[in-house]
Amino acid sequence: MSSIALNPGPAVSQLGLMIRWQFARMSSYLPLLVVVQVLLAITTVLGYGLLVGTPPPEQAVYLATGASTVTLVMVGLVMTPQMVAQARTEGSLDWMRTLPVPRAVFGL
Repeated sequence: MSSIALNPGPAVSQLGLMIRWQFARMSSYLPLLVVVQVLLAITTVLGYGLLVGTPPPEQAVYLATGASTVTLVMVGLVMTPQMVAQARTEGSLDWMRTLPVPRAVFGL
């Protein structure tokens, strides 16, 4: 039985390059995404306040931290399919699949 030494160096480097490329590609959407996240978190906290009333401090902290988590998941579930559809339309998704990087790096 032969053992193959795994060298994560190139994969980690390729992952860093892919992340940098994605950030450069999405740099125009980043300010809008930040504004949407902040506004959704604020309105969710205010909405929880209207539903719950005046909660004790422990519950208020729980609601405030949970609101940002809920909005992060909500925006991720809405924006990810739109970004994938846009990448397919413009052809960058097919182009990225032709790059000589492992599938795991592409999936991350």
